[in-house]
Amino acid sequence: MLFRSPVVRFFSRILNRVTITVVLVALQLLWLCWVAFAITTGTGRVWVNGLLNALSLLIVLYLVRKDENSAYKVGWIALIGILPLLGGALYLAFGNKRPSKRLSLKMHAVDSAHKKDLQQQPGVLDSLDAGGQGQSRYVAKYGPYPAWQNTRAQYFASGEAMYPQLLALYYRYTGDAAALLPYYETALGMIRHFAQYERADGLLMQVADKWNLVDWPENLRDDYDFALTRPVVGAGCHNVINALYLGAKKTLNGLARVLGREEPYELEKPVFAYRRAFYRKETGLLADSETSSHTSLHSNVYALYFGLLEEAEEAPVIEFLEKRGFSCGVMLSYYLLLALARRGRYESVYRLLLNDSDHGWCNMLREGATTCFEAWGKDQKWNTSLCHPWASAPVPVILEEIAGIHLSPEGGCDFAPHIPKEVDYFHTSVRMRGKTYTVTKQDGEIHAAIDGIEQPKADAK
Repeated sequence: MLFRSPVVRFFSRILNRVTITVVLVALQLLWLCWVAFAITTGTGRVWVNGLLNALSLLIVLYLVRKDENSAYKVGWIALIGILPLLGGALYLAFGNKRPSKRLSLKMHAVDSAHKKDLQQQPGVLDSLDAGGQGQSRYVAKYGPYPAWQNTRAQYFASGEAMYPQLLALYYRYTGDAAALLPYYETALGMIRHFAQYERADGLLMQVADKWNLVDWPENLRDDYDFALTRPVVGAGCHNVINALYLGAKKTLNGLARVLGREEPYELEKPVFAYRRAFYRKETGLLADSETSSHTSLHSNVYALYFGLLEEAEEAPVIEFLEKRGFSCGVMLSYYLLLALARRGRYESVYRLLLNDSDHGWCNMLREGATTCFEAWGKDQKWNTSLCHPWASAPVPVILEEIAGIHLSPEGGCDFAPHIPKEVDYFHTSVRMRGKTYTVTKQDGEIHAAIDGIEQPKADAK
């Protein structure tokens, strides 16, 4: 009966592990406060202040010399300057934190898996001049980003809208449908974001939270007739972003078929709305906006590239593109060249690749280029980058459309060279998927080979 008395029950509730722990922690804190008071009064205060100031000074010197993100270092140095007594101690407590052991092991495993890929391959730098070799060695050592041959780059004006194109290209070159699945869902999510700007007919209007980049730099937009700011605030809907939007949906439908899924988008009505909004019957061309009559190169390139026109409507557009040429920035050149190539205009593609005007790669060579510029020339953009991946359009176009090396997702290759008659000698060789693909024209004959074994050609010209 004694153990059931109210007094015993009261003390058993109070004197539990939680209560005892709280009391002990409180006593410890009181003791620390007493110690701090004792050493910060009298002569102890001088010593403590001196030690804390010395610690802060040493931490500042350490940060100045440390190879660290500048913004991170400046932030801590500013804090220590404002709080010289506690700043150094705060850095020791909260700064310079290393990842957990578990995370460090994961990062080490990833680094080990990619170690071979981060090695500079022998012979790659041989074709570069001395300056280029030095820069490449520096980047490979401290990046580490080694230089590679036979690579390709494609610029996407709207990352969200063109993300499905990246997935389609990946599948075409690898045939790895399983790897597409998680990224396919991501792509769907990106495109869903734009649904908030859809009007009843499926076209986008006044996309207010994205930079509608028609071309870059701005002076190479071929007088695109729609006010574009960051973000877009102009009323109405314009051509390019809608072409990219519909193109993304078409690509996602194709990826859905690859994955054995139902196509997510119905496109007949929005494509019809696109033509109704931008197609001008009197000229046979597409205008820049719903209310404009101006027809830029850009508005017509994307429409042709994504197949948004009826076949009977394409002829005037193709003629217009051939006439306008590179009245655009380097960014659009890839889509222009491919749009023409897919309509069999290989002569025009070849002519544009080698054109000697101020808008072409020949102009870059005249200005001493050893890499591809951000714009056609240094004077076309005041801060032009002299090594810009989006300007490498000739690489895939020459390989796929002129040499005609067409890889299939299933792992095969169909050779369909379209080398102009006036070209006496042509040779290209590229290594992909562990094999070397070669196309050569000499003495009027075209030969295609895989690892030195000659292959049949589908459409040699």
